Amino acid sequence: MFSYGSFKLFLLKVIFGLALVLFSSFLALSLITHNTNDPGIGKIGNYYEITNIFGFVGAITSSFLIKTLGALSALIVFYIFYVGTIFCLGLKIRFLLTKFIAAIASLVFFNFLLTLHKVSVIHAGLLSDFLLDVLTYYFQSI
Repeated sequence: MFSYGSFKLFLLKVIFGLALVLFSSFLALSLITHNTNDPGIGKIGNYYEITNIFGFVGAITSSFLIKTLGALSALIVFYIFYVGTIFCLGLKIRFLLTKFIAAIASLVFFNFLLTLHKVSVIHAGLLSDFLLDVLTYYFQSI
């Protein structure tokens, strides 16, 4: 169950796992306290009161995640938290990068399907909008 290896490897895995857990906590709190009036991607101007809990950095981060991956970007945050917890516990995990790329690709594809079916309840990201534009431009007959 717990397979850290040597003491150096134990410290490396625990520190890396804690860093991932803290990073995912930062992302989650930034997404939770996201406000559309805060500065972000595509918004220029003077902002005197930022309501995001992490200030300007949190506002930019949450805006970037929501604009690129859509409202379902919290799933990526949960995945990062999961990986960090797995590293801290010392459990073996295989194909970590492949699973992360698959999670992002499935999120973009799901947002693409939401955009394709014109579901406006959940905001889809720019990646899925870009994919839809490319497909409609190059494959007009379909």
